[in-house]
Amino acid sequence: MKPINFLLLSIICLFFACQQNNVPAPNASCDWLEELMPIVQDTCFQPSVGPFGTIIPPYENYNIDQIVLSKIDQNVIYFISKQTPDIGPVDLYKVNLCANEVQFVATLEHYLNNSLRLNSKDQIIYIEAILSVTNQNIVAFDINEQSNIPLLSNKSNINRVGWASDTSFIVEEGIFVNGNPTFARLLYHIEGNTLDTILLTPGTFSNPLGDKIALNSSYGHDNKHLFIYSASEREITEAYSLENENWSATTIILDWLNEEQIQIREGSGITGSFDLANNQIDVFFNPDEIDCRNVFFNRLGVALDNEHLLQIRGEYFFNEEGEYRLRNDIIRYNMETGLEELIVLE
Repeated sequence: MKPINFLLLSIICLFFACQQNNVPAPNASCDWLEELMPIVQDTCFQPSVGPFGTIIPPYENYNIDQIVLSKIDQNVIYFISKQTPDIGPVDLYKVNLCANEVQFVATLEHYLNNSLRLNSKDQIIYIEAILSVTNQNIVAFDINEQSNIPLLSNKSNINRVGWASDTSFIVEEGIFVNGNPTFARLLYHIEGNTLDTILLTPGTFSNPLGDKIALNSSYGHDNKHLFIYSASEREITEAYSLENENWSATTIILDWLNEEQIQIREGSGITGSFDLANNQIDVFFNPDEIDCRNVFFNRLGVALDNEHLLQIRGEYFFNEEGEYRLRNDIIRYNMETGLEELIVLE
């Protein structure tokens, strides 16, 4: 494609909000995807275990907890490095995958642990716990302006929050219905007024794909149901029952892989994709099949294309001085082969 045509196509795409689509465009501006080296596991051991579970040793480098792919530049990701277990501060970093450059962006002082969500304006939405987890605000942090945008304040029972579009967001919030406490997903305009109330029991939900959001919910104790919610039509358009012999516990929705597949995870860590057209689960990762217990995986869910994910890979190890350490790396994971390739953060 000639450069002028590519520029014209990019301008048209931005005008019509193509970046609303959660599935990234093919990476064409650099060859970082072609240069990664496969990880060869050379040590396997049982991590140290104390009376209260696995011992967490000091971290090496970044304590990478969450990652997200920019919708403005497909060669850029952001990640959060946690300093404390639950409530902030957390540090936000920007990674240029072409140049292997890591840049500190900001410290989010009162960040309450939540899936990292980014809209096409490079604004991160998150729960802010000022005094405790029962005194919550919902804010958006504008990366370009380096400023917080207040969205909702003085809430007391928020589980999750995410973008529905650039101008609306979805919140899982405890409310009362006919005098009875329950959880609902509430759709808000960015100015704060309620647009819709989705009365489903607690669960997870995806980033938007266009205007479609994947939700899960439970009937009784069976968390194996998935719904497609249209933010523009403000209604649930499709419902599915997730039936698979490996699915025995809560289903966690991670995100869209493409328009027909949603990445999901079972409570024990088994991860796969759900095909909407065929009503079928395809399992591509099972932690019980990993021999090396000092290696583990967190938050599969940042789709690069139909075949690859960005994944956080944790590893317990002993350094050259024999000291017990833990590190989290970002890797490219092949869902078909299980091949892991390290993204080096300089």
